[in-house]
Amino acid sequence: MSRRYDKEDSSPNANLELNIHPDEYVSIKEIPDKYANTSPLGLLGFWLTTIMLSFANIGLYKVNAMVIGMGFFYGGISQFTAGIFEIKKGHTFAGSAFVSYGAFWLSFIVILVGPQLLNCEAADNNALGVFLLFWGVFTGFMFVGTLKHGHITLKLIFFSLALTFLFLSIG
Repeated sequence: MSRRYDKEDSSPNANLELNIHPDEYVSIKEIPDKYANTSPLGLLGFWLTTIMLSFANIGLYKVNAMVIGMGFFYGGISQFTAGIFEIKKGHTFAGSAFVSYGAFWLSFIVILVGPQLLNCEAADNNALGVFLLFWGVFTGFMFVGTLKHGHITLKLIFFSLALTFLFLSIG
């Protein structure tokens, strides 16, 4: 009894489906990647949530349910999900960035509402400064990752974001 491996589709971004035919052969069928580009979702999730929080930081309004909702759903969950899809497509840098910054927003929201919801001690200014400093260090490493192959826009985004985290941690 001979077994044969058939490759029906050779697209680079494909999942493999294994079909086992007991008496004849094993065939491997590739399923093409049908996912859309999730980078705009990730970038917009970070940008819009950051703007909403920044307006609260400069006193336009207080940190309210709108900021918390944006941070949890658009900055957090949407961006995290975009990162998972980027990783699925083999885009390691974009996936790492979106998952990490999605996790940043989710953890930042817990820092803001955790004392009320979880009945725990609130983060003081020193703890928040260290939190933001480490995110600045992480973002600095991400910026270094853009230097060799990144577009100038990507370099500017990560450089300015690293400075923003640094300044926020000092403040």
